[in-house]
Amino acid sequence: MKSKKGTGYSILKYCTKVKLPELKKSSIVNFNYLGRFDHETKNDIYTTAKESKGLQIDPANKMLSSLNVTGSIYHGILRMSIMYSRNKFSQKTVQRLLKEYMDNLRGIIRHCSGKM
Repeated sequence: MKSKKGTGYSILKYCTKVKLPELKKSSIVNFNYLGRFDHETKNDIYTTAKESKGLQIDPANKMLSSLNVTGSIYHGILRMSIMYSRNKFSQKTVQRLLKEYMDNLRGIIRHCSGKM
């Protein structure tokens, strides 16, 4: 399956049962994996800061994507955040997307751990 609209569009369209009526050709989905931050990444030069990181994005910044999905692993825990345009997606739609995402992720974990 190859999409001319990008990987993000394909994931939303083909890997979820949720219908996303707000998802149109002009919608842009941005996936960003920041990396793994835990004891394996500590060294003499770099370490994670103990203080608050503050805001990830300046509130005055205009969103370039309709849906931003960001993930990282911190101390062995997968952390995902989703930011979305309220002009393009309703809160109900994003909640359905998150539920479907979690259900699929749990299915992948069960499959990979042999606990099916």
